[in-house]
Amino acid sequence: SPHPFVPGPCRPSPRRGVMVHSLFALVVGGPHRRNVVRRQVQLVLTPFGPPLPVQGYHSSILIDSTEYFFARNGIQTSEGPMSHATPIARGGESIFIDYDFHDVDIVAFEMALAQYFQPGTYDILRKNCNSFSDCALIFLTGNRMHERYRQTENIVLTADRYTFVFRALAGYKPNRHAETFDLQRVGQAINAERRATAMVCETQPILPPGATRIVAF
Repeated sequence: SPHPFVPGPCRPSPRRGVMVHSLFALVVGGPHRRNVVRRQVQLVLTPFGPPLPVQGYHSSILIDSTEYFFARNGIQTSEGPMSHATPIARGGESIFIDYDFHDVDIVAFEMALAQYFQPGTYDILRKNCNSFSDCALIFLTGNRMHERYRQTENIVLTADRYTFVFRALAGYKPNRHAETFDLQRVGQAINAERRATAMVCETQPILPPGATRIVAF
């Protein structure tokens, strides 16, 4: 499992010696010296569970070769899409969706996301890796993850609210720290931060297959 962030030199994860860190140790807020670099942004998706008409997915974000994903320990990073090599994500071949190159201030990105995706707030239905990937794409590119990749959790969450079926069948216990999380509201706040930090080029690229442009914000 990923190690939490510790000050000083990187500590290798027991899994293949990959460097994996939590980002919540960043100081959220306050001015910083901007370092904007043109970087490639990709969404990585891996189906998990049995093949179904409505498939569940694990997702993460690649900024150049650095992966960002959300788990129980908060926002994690690794070199390459290592979170997709874990047993839970081994349901099929990974899908890479290219969101083109964007001007990225890594520090601003990490600070913006860390304030909403803290350690201990993960919930498999309400606030999961897909919630993070969606918000990360908003900040980095001004676009969102296609809803079809979140269909399964939305259907299960709606059913569980009225019947508790997921709790009964899978032993699901809602995380009280995720109860107030509202993806739409957080997405709006992150989009406002994106605009304030001028993260997106004046001319946006053509959307790749599987992407959807923000219309609600």
